[in-house]
Amino acid sequence: MSYAIVLLPEKHLKEMVQDFWRTLEKQEISNYHLEEDKFPHITFYSFDTKDLEQKVKEDFEKVYQEFPILPLRITAYNSFGVGKAIFLKPTFSNEFFNYRMDYLNRIESWTDNSNFTYYPHVTVTNHLSSVAHNLALDYLAQNFYTLSSNYIGLSLLSFDVDGHVKRLKDLWLDIV
Repeated sequence: MSYAIVLLPEKHLKEMVQDFWRTLEKQEISNYHLEEDKFPHITFYSFDTKDLEQKVKEDFEKVYQEFPILPLRITAYNSFGVGKAIFLKPTFSNEFFNYRMDYLNRIESWTDNSNFTYYPHVTVTNHLSSVAHNLALDYLAQNFYTLSSNYIGLSLLSFDVDGHVKRLKDLWLDIV
């Protein structure tokens, strides 16, 4: 089965993304956030495992409950291409990436399924026509601002064979 771990942003970043979502919907550019149960997040790890769901949840909680909260900064927005995701670009310290690599190797039965280089991002919208894509980029050009932030938790997600997402477990991290 396929799973993902995502970082849950603190209030200011969460509100920034939700404000963008609401405005793009009001302007009839995108209703991305209404597809399934979207919530602002930064994908941390995407993996497959043959472990039973209960074991995945237990391993997630045991291993990731001590993951440190480290600062991030939203420094830019970009796109993966016309019709593809438009996203906010978080910048992390090298310390974050070192922790990430360490944690990815802690559970042997989980295997990376991303098939691409890790590129942290917060999706604002996706799957747009070229006209809507350009309108969304124009909106961000006029309304984007940089933001210092952090994440306050991690969420474990599962994906069924049809790609539907189920939020299995949230871990709220201790600020030290």
